[in-house]
This record gives sequence, C-alpha cells and structure tokens, in this order.
Amino acid sequence: MNYSSCSLQKQYGKNYRKHLDLLLESKWIEENSSYKNTKNGYTKSYRISETNYPFKHKEYAVKIQKRVWNKLVNNKKEEFQDDSPYISLIKTRHDNLSIINARTLKEKKLKAQLDQKTSRIKVSTNGRLYSTIIASDKKARNNVIFGARGKMVNVDISSAIIQILNKDIKDQKLNQYIRNGFRPTIKKELYLKGGDKSIQSSFMSAISSAEVYGDAEIIRSFLQKMFPSIMEVVKEYNSFDSVQAVTQKIESKLIREFIMRNKNLEMIPAHDGIFCGEEDAMFVQAELEYFLQTNGMIGCTKIKPDDEKFHQLTIVDIINRIPE
Repeated sequence: MNYSSCSLQKQYGKNYRKHLDLLLESKWIEENSSYKNTKNGYTKSYRISETNYPFKHKEYAVKIQKRVWNKLVNNKKEEFQDDSPYISLIKTRHDNLSIINARTLKEKKLKAQLDQKTSRIKVSTNGRLYSTIIASDKKARNNVIFGARGKMVNVDISSAIIQILNKDIKDQKLNQYIRNGFRPTIKKELYLKGGDKSIQSSFMSAISSAEVYGDAEIIRSFLQKMFPSIMEVVKEYNSFDSVQAVTQKIESKLIREFIMRNKNLEMIPAHDGIFCGEEDAMFVQAELEYFLQTNGMIGCTKIKPDDEKFHQLTIVDIINRIPE
C-alpha cells in the first residue's frame, strides 16, 4: 500500500519528516522520490518495505453487509465458452452444490459463490474443465453438499498419468506399483525424503524433457532402468508436446466420455477424477473402474477424503439401486 506525504502530514503533523527519516534509516519503509508539481501532479510517496519490515501482517475477519459481499464474490455475469450438452449438464449439476454451515472465511466465500450459482466453467486447450468448485480451497470443499446425494466426495483416479502411460504397454509390475501407491512405493525403494507433494514434483520433473538433478534425476534413472518401455512413451509425448499436456488431453477426454455415458449418476469432473455425493460414491467408483479398464487402464481409484468408510458393492447394494 502507498502512503502520500499529504496523508502523513495530516496524521502526524508538520514534523512528520522526522518520523520518516527514522523509518528510512531503519529501512522499514521505501521512498519514491519522484513527484510532479502541477495541477494534475502527484506528491512524493512512501511505502512499507516488503523485505526489511520486521513484523508480519495479520489477517482479520471483518463483517460486511451481504450486498457488499455479493459484489466481491460475483461482480460479473457468467460467460461460457460453449453451450454444448456437456457444459450445460455440468452447469446444472454445479448449481446443486451448497454449504450449509460455513465457518472459515474461505468456506464463507465458497458458500456465497455456490448460493449465487456461480460456476465459472471454462475448458483449457488441453480439455481440462475448470470451475468454482475445482478452484476452491480443498479444506473449504470438505463441507460441500451435492444436492440430495449427501456430502461431496472425490473419486480420484490413482496415479492417473502412470495409468495412461501404461494403458497400451500393460506392464504388470508398474500396475502393482499403482495398486500399492506409486509415490510411496518409489519413495521407499529409492530412499527418498520429503512429503507427497515433493515426490510428485520430482516425478513430474523426471518425466519432463528438461535436465534434472537431485531426486528427479534419481527417479528418472530408476524409471529408465525398470520401465524402459514406459520411458519410450514419455519420450514420444515430450517430442510431440509434453507428457503432461498429452496425458491431460487423454484424461479429460476419458472423464468427459464417462460422465456423458453415465448421465444417471449425479457427478461433475474433478481434474483427475469425479466429484459426487456420498450416496453415489461406491456406484461411481465401480462404474469408473470398469470404464477405465475397458479403455486399457488398470482402473485403480480411491474415494477421498474418507475412503475407509466405503466398502465394495454387494449384490444387495446393486439390487437396491435398481429402480422399481
């Protein structure tokens, strides 16, 4: 934030410069010494240093009127890139999302957007669909309700990139890595340190066309030794565009086709999976796994965030699902 010398004089009096000199000497503030002494000119100004100011700014929740809040979260009319049946379907279902009891500031912001049916649906050049719910904070999504289908969950395609790379090769050892959890498996085998995000970042660097170092170099050498056929596919994708771009196109096409084939299931896309209600989670998972398998993939999925509470479908589950 910039502070003009005029505003400082009003607040601290005509000797405000003494205060400024002390702050400048301590390098707590920075000075913009340029000014324009004309009718439409501007005065010399100062700002708090981003690097030398020794205190952290705190965020405080401030109550504002509902009409003001609505302007903040929805200040322009929604515009859609196309009106295809797919986009229309996702928009309709996105409008069913809601939050009943928003507690945190991020939850309240998301609730306001969902209450106003603000979906902000866009499709990237790689075919990935973006929306308000996808762009929202993960913790804020934990309390989202999917219409009459219960709490929203994510049926995630486990190690989607690896499944896509292996769909034509069908390396059984690599499939077992996916079943066991690809990232924790290679972390254990290669004695890597760092969290899940760090391993994922190193893996994505390892399958890129860039020169790599550290953990990324270790992972690349491991993949070249253990799965040379997979790395040939990686090389082919990188020569065409990039392995990330190509696999995203394949992934988004699969998810779109899956949703349009199963319109009876109330769901919308996540980046590498599906959002749906708890009541539909097991059925969506079963159908998604079968669909992926028919497209050459292992079909391994996981329900997030509460995978432990869900179980495999029984005959009774399937019979109860059949409409009378």
